[in-house]
Amino acid sequence: MIRLAVNQRVGKKINERTWRGWLKVIGREVKLPAADLSLALVDKPEIKRLNRIYRRKNRVTDVLSFAEIDALAFIPHRRQSKSQAKFLGEIILCYPLIVQQAKTRRVTIENELKRLFVHAVLHLLGYDHKKSRDAKAMEARESKILKQ
Repeated sequence: MIRLAVNQRVGKKINERTWRGWLKVIGREVKLPAADLSLALVDKPEIKRLNRIYRRKNRVTDVLSFAEIDALAFIPHRRQSKSQAKFLGEIILCYPLIVQQAKTRRVTIENELKRLFVHAVLHLLGYDHKKSRDAKAMEARESKILKQ
């Protein structure tokens, strides 16, 4: 079971049950570990600042995801025992940019949020799209989840 902490700083409030429902759909398609997950919805200046600090890209982006599992592998004293809940990672969504993208793509804001949330969770689980083969696998998994 995933324990979810939501910090929505901007935008129309999204009910926490909605996020949990999306996690449930993701869980039917991929094996979700018992873990904690942090989610924040922020404005453009905040995500630009975080993107600049952590990715060295001085621009606004729609989503950032930070997998804790990857970080823990490099910090031996931070490794958790099996009895402790694991921290899957953090997802940061830029609500104003998502609203713009929804209009451009002619979808609802909720559908755009869901698409990016699913995408970010898959990143936290180790999916990537740097190589064409990996991108196809991730897109197929993402598409299957979004159809449910």
